Amino acid sequence: MKGIEADKNLQQHTGTISYSQLCRKNSDREPEIFKRMFEVALAELKKHHGIRNIPGSWGILKALDATLIRLCISLFPWANYRSTKAAIKVHVLYDILVGYPENIVVTEGVIHDKDKMASFVTKPGITYIFDRGYNDYKEYDRYCKEGTFFITQG
Repeated sequence: MKGIEADKNLQQHTGTISYSQLCRKNSDREPEIFKRMFEVALAELKKHHGIRNIPGSWGILKALDATLIRLCISLFPWANYRSTKAAIKVHVLYDILVGYPENIVVTEGVIHDKDKMASFVTKPGITYIFDRGYNDYKEYDRYCKEGTFFITQG
């Protein structure tokens, strides 16, 4: 069970709400509301100063990842992904030490993770962590020459 289904106290206030009901209701809301909710949540995270039990000798740690969000192709024909499917991809650079996203970029779903890597991995002396979706040996060579550190799956 997830979300509302798992929280009996919340159900007392909301009743039973299906995911489709929630989705329909949220589609009527202005995007600015979600932006503001994100900003408030981010401000709360900043108050806690992120993770503190990582050894200081590890330096600055940032994780880079992306997630695909599937969309209805009839409603979002611009969100290129597959011939019969639409999607966007949310690319996130997460600062592990401070505990919140440093940068978020939304692209069409067809954009490969490694095609966005150069716009996130920009500063030498930082250790970037990413999965094999960012596998690019030419970029890895450049990182080594420039003093940019990284951890990834081969």
